[in-house]
Amino acid sequence: YKQVLEFAPNDAATLCNYGCFLEDIRRDYDGAESLFKQALMYDPRHVGTLCNLGTLMQEVRGDYAQAESYYRRALEVDPNHTTTIYNYGGLLKNARHDWDGAEALYKRALELDPTDVGTLCNYGTLLQDVRKEYDLAESVYKQALELDPGDAATLCNYGLLL
Repeated sequence: YKQVLEFAPNDAATLCNYGCFLEDIRRDYDGAESLFKQALMYDPRHVGTLCNLGTLMQEVRGDYAQAESYYRRALEVDPNHTTTIYNYGGLLKNARHDWDGAEALYKRALELDPTDVGTLCNYGTLLQDVRKEYDLAESVYKQALELDPGDAATLCNYGLLL
């Protein structure tokens, strides 16, 4: 990443990818946040960066208002960005306890990508834990496990249902 940035220091995609590397591999959250913000200086509409910065704010910083702001900005740019929709649904479900909003976002993400195992799993947990719709939750978990039989989160949640 450093070599690419020597030749293209203003490339938002490279800055975003480098930020993801720092966040996910190095656990350098301050460095990742700095790179994400730098990327947005060069391209304030870079959806991947907006989504990733929202996720960092949500999961690392616990700043839900800031995370929601980044998710909303990303969806203004690309209303069909499934990762943002999924992550925003998780924020609404886990931090805001806005069950209806989370469910609407999960359903929307699944309309766009019915094979997303993470969305299926999270939707299943909402159905199971909040809606108490156990049969539907089981159906959603089974759909996720058909796509990825080894998905640990789905296996765990499905096991809790049984």
